[in-house]
Amino acid sequence: FSLSRSREKKKRRRRANTGTTIQHVLNNRRDIPHDGTAGMIRILCRITKLGWFEDDSYKKLVLDIQKFLQHTIDAAIIGLRILNELVIEMNQTLPGQTPTAARKTAVSFKDECLFHIFQCSLSMLRQIQENKVNIQNEQQAHDIRKFSLDAAKSVLMFDFIGTNPDESCGEVGTVQVPLSWRRILQDPLTLRLLFEFYEKNQEPHSAKCLELLVYLASVRRSVFSNETERKNFLNRLLEGVRDILRFSRGLNGPDNFHQFCRLLGKVKMNYQLSELVSSDGYMNFIELLSNFTKKSFEMYKYSNRSTHYLLQLWDRIVSATPYVKSKDSSQGHSVEKHLPGIMDKYVVGRLLHIRDAHRGG
Repeated sequence: FSLSRSREKKKRRRRANTGTTIQHVLNNRRDIPHDGTAGMIRILCRITKLGWFEDDSYKKLVLDIQKFLQHTIDAAIIGLRILNELVIEMNQTLPGQTPTAARKTAVSFKDECLFHIFQCSLSMLRQIQENKVNIQNEQQAHDIRKFSLDAAKSVLMFDFIGTNPDESCGEVGTVQVPLSWRRILQDPLTLRLLFEFYEKNQEPHSAKCLELLVYLASVRRSVFSNETERKNFLNRLLEGVRDILRFSRGLNGPDNFHQFCRLLGKVKMNYQLSELVSSDGYMNFIELLSNFTKKSFEMYKYSNRSTHYLLQLWDRIVSATPYVKSKDSSQGHSVEKHLPGIMDKYVVGRLLHIRDAHRGG
Protein backbone atom coordinates (compact mmCIF):
# COMPACT_ATOMS: atom_id res chain seq x y z
CA PHE A 1 0.00 0.00 0.00
CA SER A 2 2.86 2.40 0.87
CA LEU A 3 4.59 1.58 -2.41
CA SER A 4 1.38 2.33 -4.30
CA ARG A 5 0.98 5.70 -2.57
CA SER A 6 4.62 6.56 -3.28
CA ARG A 7 4.20 5.78 -6.97
CA GLU A 8 1.06 7.90 -7.11
CA LYS A 9 2.84 10.86 -5.53
CA LYS A 10 5.71 10.58 -8.05
CA LYS A 11 3.18 10.40 -10.88
CA ARG A 12 1.49 13.59 -9.64
CA ARG A 13 4.83 15.39 -9.33
CA ARG A 14 5.84 14.39 -12.88
CA ARG A 15 2.48 15.58 -14.21
CA ALA A 16 2.76 18.90 -12.37
CA ASN A 17 6.36 19.42 -13.52
CA THR A 18 5.39 18.62 -17.13
CA GLY A 19 2.54 21.13 -17.04
CA THR A 20 4.77 23.83 -15.54
CA THR A 21 7.49 23.18 -18.14
CA ILE A 22 5.06 23.39 -21.06
CA GLN A 23 3.58 26.62 -19.71
CA HIS A 24 7.08 28.08 -19.33
CA VAL A 25 8.01 27.11 -22.91
CA LEU A 26 4.82 28.64 -24.28
CA ASN A 27 5.41 31.82 -22.35
CA ASN A 28 8.99 32.13 -23.61
CA ARG A 29 8.59 30.69 -27.10
CA ARG A 30 10.52 32.12 -30.03
CA ASP A 31 10.08 30.28 -33.31
CA ILE A 32 8.05 27.22 -32.32
CA PRO A 33 6.11 25.92 -35.37
CA HIS A 34 2.34 26.38 -35.28
CA ASP A 35 1.70 22.64 -35.04
CA GLY A 36 4.17 22.35 -32.20
CA THR A 37 2.45 25.10 -30.27
CA ALA A 38 -0.96 23.48 -30.80
CA GLY A 39 0.38 20.15 -29.56
CA MET A 40 1.87 21.65 -26.39
CA ILE A 41 -1.38 23.50 -25.69
CA ARG A 42 -3.36 20.26 -25.98
CA ILE A 43 -0.94 18.46 -23.66
CA LEU A 44 -1.10 21.29 -21.11
CA CYS A 45 -4.91 21.26 -21.12
CA ARG A 46 -5.07 17.46 -20.88
CA ILE A 47 -2.68 17.44 -17.92
CA THR A 48 -4.72 20.18 -16.27
CA LYS A 49 -7.89 18.13 -16.67
CA LEU A 50 -6.33 14.92 -15.34
CA GLY A 51 -4.87 16.71 -12.34
CA TRP A 52 -7.88 18.93 -11.61
CA PHE A 53 -8.74 17.28 -8.29
CA GLU A 54 -5.22 16.15 -7.42
CA ASP A 55 -3.70 19.55 -6.72
CA ASP A 56 -5.30 23.00 -6.41
CA SER A 57 -2.46 24.49 -8.46
CA TYR A 58 -4.10 23.06 -11.59
CA LYS A 59 -7.16 25.20 -10.94
CA LYS A 60 -4.98 28.32 -11.08
CA LEU A 61 -4.15 27.86 -14.75
CA VAL A 62 -6.80 30.33 -15.90
CA LEU A 63 -5.44 32.99 -13.56
CA ASP A 64 -1.92 32.30 -14.84
CA ILE A 65 -3.13 32.61 -18.45
CA GLN A 66 -4.65 35.99 -17.65
CA LYS A 67 -1.08 37.28 -17.36
CA PHE A 68 -0.55 36.22 -20.98
CA LEU A 69 -3.45 38.46 -22.03
CA GLN A 70 -1.82 41.46 -20.36
CA HIS A 71 1.57 40.84 -22.00
CA THR A 72 2.59 41.08 -25.68
CA ILE A 73 0.21 40.46 -28.56
CA ASP A 74 1.82 37.07 -29.31
CA ALA A 75 1.48 36.04 -25.67
CA ALA A 76 -2.16 37.15 -25.67
CA ILE A 77 -2.85 34.98 -28.73
CA ILE A 78 -1.23 31.98 -27.00
CA GLY A 79 -3.29 32.68 -23.89
CA LEU A 80 -6.55 32.77 -25.83
CA ARG A 81 -5.66 29.53 -27.60
CA ILE A 82 -5.02 27.85 -24.25
CA LEU A 83 -8.33 29.09 -22.83
CA ASN A 84 -10.22 27.90 -25.89
CA GLU A 85 -8.58 24.46 -25.84
CA LEU A 86 -9.11 24.15 -22.08
CA VAL A 87 -12.87 24.75 -22.42
CA ILE A 88 -13.08 22.17 -25.22
CA GLU A 89 -11.03 19.67 -23.21
CA MET A 90 -13.16 20.05 -20.09
CA ASN A 91 -16.34 19.61 -22.12
CA GLN A 92 -15.52 16.11 -23.39
CA THR A 93 -15.18 12.63 -21.92
CA LEU A 94 -11.76 11.05 -22.35
CA PRO A 95 -11.32 7.44 -23.53
CA GLY A 96 -11.49 5.17 -20.49
CA GLN A 97 -13.01 7.91 -18.33
CA THR A 98 -16.40 7.31 -16.77
CA PRO A 99 -19.15 9.85 -17.58
CA THR A 100 -19.54 10.52 -13.86
CA ALA A 101 -15.88 11.43 -13.42
CA ALA A 102 -15.90 13.58 -16.55
CA ARG A 103 -19.03 15.40 -15.41
CA LYS A 104 -17.61 16.00 -11.95
CA THR A 105 -14.57 17.73 -13.48
CA ALA A 106 -16.72 19.69 -15.93
CA VAL A 107 -19.02 20.98 -13.18
CA SER A 108 -16.09 22.08 -11.04
CA PHE A 109 -14.49 23.81 -14.02
CA LYS A 110 -17.79 25.50 -14.92
CA ASP A 111 -18.26 26.83 -11.39
CA GLU A 112 -14.69 28.05 -10.91
CA CYS A 113 -13.40 29.15 -14.32
CA LEU A 114 -15.91 29.27 -17.17
CA PHE A 115 -17.44 32.67 -16.48
CA HIS A 116 -13.99 34.18 -16.00
CA ILE A 117 -12.91 32.84 -19.42
CA PHE A 118 -16.00 34.35 -21.02
CA GLN A 119 -15.21 37.71 -19.43
CA CYS A 120 -11.61 37.51 -20.66
CA SER A 121 -12.71 36.83 -24.25
CA LEU A 122 -15.23 39.69 -24.23
CA SER A 123 -12.65 42.00 -22.66
CA MET A 124 -10.19 41.17 -25.44
CA LEU A 125 -12.85 41.82 -28.08
CA ARG A 126 -13.56 45.18 -26.47
CA GLN A 127 -9.86 46.09 -26.48
CA ILE A 128 -9.63 45.16 -30.16
CA GLN A 129 -12.73 47.21 -30.92
CA GLU A 130 -11.29 50.22 -29.10
CA ASN A 131 -7.85 49.84 -30.78
CA LYS A 132 -6.14 49.22 -27.45
CA VAL A 133 -4.22 46.18 -28.71
CA ASN A 134 -0.79 46.79 -30.21
CA ILE A 135 -1.27 44.81 -33.43
CA GLN A 136 1.82 44.85 -35.64
CA ASN A 137 0.84 42.81 -38.70
CA GLU A 138 -2.09 41.19 -40.51
CA GLN A 139 -1.45 37.73 -39.08
CA GLN A 140 -1.65 39.05 -35.53
CA ALA A 141 -4.81 40.97 -36.40
CA HIS A 142 -6.39 37.79 -37.74
CA ASP A 143 -5.28 35.53 -34.87
CA ILE A 144 -6.28 37.81 -32.00
CA ARG A 145 -9.79 38.19 -33.45
CA LYS A 146 -10.14 34.52 -34.31
CA PHE A 147 -9.12 33.12 -30.94
CA SER A 148 -11.03 35.74 -28.93
CA LEU A 149 -14.21 34.75 -30.78
CA ASP A 150 -13.38 31.04 -30.59
CA ALA A 151 -12.92 31.19 -26.81
CA ALA A 152 -16.24 32.99 -26.31
CA LYS A 153 -18.03 30.53 -28.60
CA SER A 154 -16.54 27.49 -26.84
CA VAL A 155 -17.80 28.86 -23.52
CA LEU A 156 -21.37 29.27 -24.79
CA MET A 157 -21.23 25.78 -26.37
CA PHE A 158 -20.32 24.26 -23.00
CA ASP A 159 -22.59 21.49 -21.71
CA PHE A 160 -23.81 23.44 -18.69
CA ILE A 161 -26.28 20.87 -17.32
CA GLY A 162 -24.78 17.58 -18.48
CA THR A 163 -27.30 16.72 -21.18
CA ASN A 164 -24.56 15.88 -23.71
CA PRO A 165 -26.66 16.97 -26.71
CA ASP A 166 -26.08 15.54 -30.17
CA GLU A 167 -24.00 18.12 -32.04
CA SER A 168 -24.37 16.42 -35.42
CA CYS A 169 -27.39 18.55 -36.33
CA GLY A 170 -25.40 21.74 -35.81
CA GLU A 171 -28.39 23.50 -34.27
CA VAL A 172 -28.33 25.49 -31.05
CA GLY A 173 -30.78 24.55 -28.32
CA THR A 174 -31.46 26.57 -25.21
CA VAL A 175 -28.19 27.77 -23.67
CA GLN A 176 -28.43 26.94 -19.96
CA VAL A 177 -26.07 29.55 -18.56
CA PRO A 178 -25.97 29.79 -14.73
CA LEU A 179 -27.84 32.52 -12.88
CA SER A 180 -24.50 34.02 -11.83
CA TRP A 181 -24.05 35.10 -15.47
CA ARG A 182 -27.11 37.34 -15.27
CA ARG A 183 -25.15 40.54 -14.84
CA ILE A 184 -23.18 40.27 -18.08
CA LEU A 185 -26.25 39.22 -20.09
CA GLN A 186 -28.36 42.10 -18.80
CA ASP A 187 -25.56 44.58 -19.42
CA PRO A 188 -26.47 46.61 -22.55
CA LEU A 189 -22.77 46.84 -23.45
CA THR A 190 -22.54 43.09 -24.15
CA LEU A 191 -24.85 43.01 -27.17
CA ARG A 192 -23.66 46.42 -28.31
CA LEU A 193 -20.06 45.20 -28.36
CA LEU A 194 -20.90 42.22 -30.57
CA PHE A 195 -23.06 44.16 -33.02
CA GLU A 196 -20.37 46.84 -33.35
CA PHE A 197 -17.68 44.20 -33.75
CA TYR A 198 -19.72 42.59 -36.52
CA GLU A 199 -20.15 45.94 -38.25
CA LYS A 200 -16.43 46.79 -38.26
CA ASN A 201 -14.98 43.41 -39.23
CA GLN A 202 -15.06 41.16 -42.27
CA GLU A 203 -15.56 37.44 -42.75
CA PRO A 204 -14.72 35.08 -41.17
CA HIS A 205 -14.66 37.15 -37.98
CA SER A 206 -17.99 38.88 -38.63
CA ALA A 207 -19.67 35.50 -39.24
CA LYS A 208 -18.30 34.13 -35.97
CA CYS A 209 -19.58 37.23 -34.22
CA LEU A 210 -23.07 36.54 -35.58
CA GLU A 211 -22.74 32.96 -34.36
CA LEU A 212 -22.03 34.29 -30.87
CA LEU A 213 -25.21 36.35 -31.12
CA VAL A 214 -27.11 33.17 -32.07
CA TYR A 215 -25.98 31.61 -28.78
CA LEU A 216 -26.81 34.70 -26.76
CA ALA A 217 -30.27 34.84 -28.35
CA SER A 218 -30.72 31.26 -27.10
CA VAL A 219 -30.10 31.84 -23.39
CA ARG A 220 -32.78 30.45 -21.10
CA ARG A 221 -35.66 32.64 -20.04
CA SER A 222 -35.12 32.19 -16.30
CA VAL A 223 -31.61 33.66 -16.34
CA PHE A 224 -33.11 37.16 -16.44
CA SER A 225 -34.09 38.67 -13.10
CA ASN A 226 -37.57 39.64 -14.35
CA GLU A 227 -39.66 40.03 -17.49
CA THR A 228 -38.66 43.68 -17.84
CA GLU A 229 -34.98 42.74 -18.11
CA ARG A 230 -35.80 40.04 -20.64
CA LYS A 231 -37.83 42.49 -22.70
CA ASN A 232 -34.97 45.00 -22.58
CA PHE A 233 -32.61 42.28 -23.83
CA LEU A 234 -35.01 41.49 -26.69
CA ASN A 235 -35.30 45.19 -27.59
CA ARG A 236 -31.52 45.52 -27.81
CA LEU A 237 -31.28 42.33 -29.86
CA LEU A 238 -33.96 43.46 -32.32
CA GLU A 239 -32.40 46.90 -32.58
CA GLY A 240 -29.14 45.37 -33.76
CA VAL A 241 -30.98 43.04 -36.14
CA ARG A 242 -32.98 45.93 -37.61
CA ASP A 243 -29.81 47.92 -38.27
CA ILE A 244 -28.33 44.98 -40.17
CA LEU A 245 -31.55 44.57 -42.17
CA ARG A 246 -31.93 48.27 -42.85
CA PHE A 247 -28.41 48.78 -44.20
CA SER A 248 -27.69 45.19 -45.37
CA ARG A 249 -24.50 45.33 -43.33
CA GLY A 250 -22.17 42.51 -44.32
CA LEU A 251 -24.93 40.43 -45.89
CA ASN A 252 -23.09 40.22 -49.20
CA GLY A 253 -20.81 37.68 -47.52
CA PRO A 254 -22.19 34.11 -47.75
CA ASP A 255 -21.17 33.09 -44.23
CA ASN A 256 -22.56 36.31 -42.76
CA PHE A 257 -25.80 35.77 -44.64
CA HIS A 258 -26.10 32.20 -43.40
CA GLN A 259 -25.41 33.04 -39.77
CA PHE A 260 -27.77 36.00 -39.91
CA CYS A 261 -30.59 33.73 -41.11
CA ARG A 262 -29.81 31.43 -38.18
CA LEU A 263 -30.01 34.40 -35.85
CA LEU A 264 -33.42 35.42 -37.22
CA GLY A 265 -34.72 31.90 -36.76
CA LYS A 266 -33.37 31.70 -33.22
CA VAL A 267 -35.03 34.98 -32.20
CA LYS A 268 -38.46 33.59 -33.07
CA MET A 269 -37.68 30.18 -31.59
CA ASN A 270 -36.75 31.65 -28.22
CA TYR A 271 -39.39 34.40 -28.08
CA GLN A 272 -43.13 34.24 -28.59
CA LEU A 273 -44.74 36.31 -31.33
CA SER A 274 -46.65 38.27 -28.69
CA GLU A 275 -43.30 39.31 -27.19
CA LEU A 276 -42.02 40.41 -30.58
CA VAL A 277 -45.22 42.35 -31.29
CA SER A 278 -44.95 44.23 -28.00
CA SER A 279 -41.26 45.04 -28.49
CA ASP A 280 -39.97 48.44 -29.59
CA GLY A 281 -40.02 48.97 -33.36
CA TYR A 282 -41.88 45.75 -34.18
CA MET A 283 -43.69 47.15 -37.23
CA ASN A 284 -40.42 48.32 -38.72
CA PHE A 285 -38.84 44.95 -37.92
CA ILE A 286 -41.55 42.86 -39.61
CA GLU A 287 -41.44 45.12 -42.68
CA LEU A 288 -37.66 44.81 -42.98
CA LEU A 289 -37.84 41.07 -42.34
CA SER A 290 -40.43 40.66 -45.09
CA ASN A 291 -38.32 42.58 -47.61
CA PHE A 292 -35.19 40.65 -46.66
CA THR A 293 -37.02 37.32 -47.04
CA LYS A 294 -38.35 38.21 -50.50
CA LYS A 295 -34.92 39.32 -51.70
CA SER A 296 -33.41 36.13 -50.32
CA PHE A 297 -35.89 33.97 -52.23
CA GLU A 298 -35.13 35.93 -55.39
CA MET A 299 -31.39 35.25 -54.94
CA TYR A 300 -32.01 31.50 -54.73
CA LYS A 301 -28.51 30.56 -55.89
CA TYR A 302 -26.95 32.67 -53.17
CA SER A 303 -29.34 31.84 -50.33
CA ASN A 304 -30.10 28.19 -51.06
CA ARG A 305 -28.44 26.74 -47.95
CA SER A 306 -30.18 29.27 -45.70
CA THR A 307 -33.69 29.17 -47.17
CA HIS A 308 -34.98 26.60 -44.67
CA TYR A 309 -34.19 28.94 -41.76
CA LEU A 310 -36.41 31.62 -43.30
CA LEU A 311 -39.16 29.12 -44.06
CA GLN A 312 -39.11 27.83 -40.49
CA LEU A 313 -39.12 31.40 -39.20
CA TRP A 314 -42.25 32.38 -41.11
CA ASP A 315 -43.90 29.05 -40.32
CA ARG A 316 -43.49 29.74 -36.60
CA ILE A 317 -44.70 33.31 -37.04
CA VAL A 318 -47.84 32.26 -38.91
CA SER A 319 -48.55 29.40 -36.49
CA ALA A 320 -48.40 31.82 -33.56
CA THR A 321 -50.73 34.48 -34.99
CA PRO A 322 -53.93 32.99 -33.46
CA TYR A 323 -52.42 33.42 -30.00
CA VAL A 324 -51.56 37.11 -30.36
CA LYS A 325 -54.20 39.12 -28.55
CA SER A 326 -55.22 42.62 -29.54
CA LYS A 327 -53.80 44.04 -26.32
CA ASP A 328 -50.28 43.01 -27.38
CA SER A 329 -50.17 45.83 -29.93
CA SER A 330 -52.56 48.51 -31.08
CA GLN A 331 -51.52 47.78 -34.69
CA GLY A 332 -51.71 43.98 -34.48
CA HIS A 333 -49.04 41.62 -35.79
CA SER A 334 -49.45 42.69 -39.45
CA VAL A 335 -48.28 39.28 -40.66
CA GLU A 336 -51.02 38.63 -43.23
CA LYS A 337 -50.03 41.79 -45.13
CA HIS A 338 -46.61 40.34 -45.99
CA LEU A 339 -47.43 36.68 -46.63
CA PRO A 340 -48.71 36.90 -50.26
CA GLY A 341 -45.55 38.64 -51.47
CA ILE A 342 -43.33 36.19 -49.58
CA MET A 343 -45.15 33.17 -51.03
CA ASP A 344 -44.96 34.65 -54.53
CA LYS A 345 -41.19 35.20 -54.33
CA TYR A 346 -40.64 31.73 -52.88
CA VAL A 347 -42.61 29.94 -55.61
CA VAL A 348 -40.96 31.98 -58.39
CA GLY A 349 -37.52 31.32 -56.90
CA ARG A 350 -38.17 27.55 -56.75
CA LEU A 351 -39.40 27.48 -60.34
CA LEU A 352 -36.31 29.34 -61.53
CA HIS A 353 -34.15 26.93 -59.56
CA ILE A 354 -35.85 23.96 -61.30
CA ARG A 355 -35.37 25.64 -64.67
CA ASP A 356 -31.67 26.20 -64.08
CA ALA A 357 -31.22 22.66 -62.78
CA HIS A 358 -32.93 21.29 -65.90
CA ARG A 359 -30.74 23.38 -68.19
CA GLY A 360 -27.66 22.27 -66.33
CA GLY A 361 -28.68 18.64 -66.76
